[in-house]
Amino acid sequence: MLSMPYVRVAAIVRNDDGALLLVRHFSRGRPFWTLPGGAPGAGETPKEAATRFTFCDTPAS
Repeated sequence: MLSMPYVRVAAIVRNDDGALLLVRHFSRGRPFWTLPGGAPGAGETPKEAATRFTFCDTPAS
């Protein structure tokens, strides 16, 4: 059985000191770190999706 490919996006965000932004998630009760990202919505460009996930996955300052 063939599986259909799907699109995922991720954003690489660094501050002025070069620190990389990572988002903490949990799977099966265990934490892991990843870049902000996910699957674009219908009609959404990869750039729009990456921007949305960056702002949705990080706290407002």
